[in-house]
Amino acid sequence: MEEDPEPAPGPAVDTAAGTKAKKSTAKAAPKEQYAAPKKARTYVVKKGDTLQKIYQKFYGTTRNWNKIFQANRKVLKDKDLLIEGQRLVIP
Repeated sequence: MEEDPEPAPGPAVDTAAGTKAKKSTAKAAPKEQYAAPKKARTYVVKKGDTLQKIYQKFYGTTRNWNKIFQANRKVLKDKDLLIEGQRLVIP
């Protein structure tokens, strides 16, 4: 069996004391970035609306309709009782 030949030596490195490292001119990025607060959206209830239908309009799914109910607890006493003309906050 043949042995693998040793790899060729890499390029020479200059370790002279007189060289200086270049300073980076790029500004350091902030550690944390926060999204701008979203403007609260409202929705006026129409005849035949349900929380599921409203959630579907805004988010494309009915899965988390309860989030609208929780965001409007002061206005909504019952999740099944929406009154036409009510203004709901959409989270």
